[in-house]
Amino acid sequence: GNPLRHAEQLPAIAGLEYAAQAMGIHVGLTNPDRETTRSIGYVGGVRDVAFAVDRLDDLPGDLHIDALRLLEGRPFANTAS
Repeated sequence: GNPLRHAEQLPAIAGLEYAAQAMGIHVGLTNPDRETTRSIGYVGGVRDVAFAVDRLDDLPGDLHIDALRLLEGRPFANTAS
């Protein structure tokens, strides 16, 4: 039932989407006042990705994703009037 499944498999490239979602969760969890309405995260780029497996749905055990904040900036000001 996973929406990222393709041809009855969960391809390894879906791990990039999971990593991006982990980044979003990380932004929320590391924000002490939980004010996330003006928080934003960027995936700066993805290059030279090498997957050790072809798919994620047949791996033994759980999938673990780590997120690390490499850069922090000020939140955007609300310019709407």
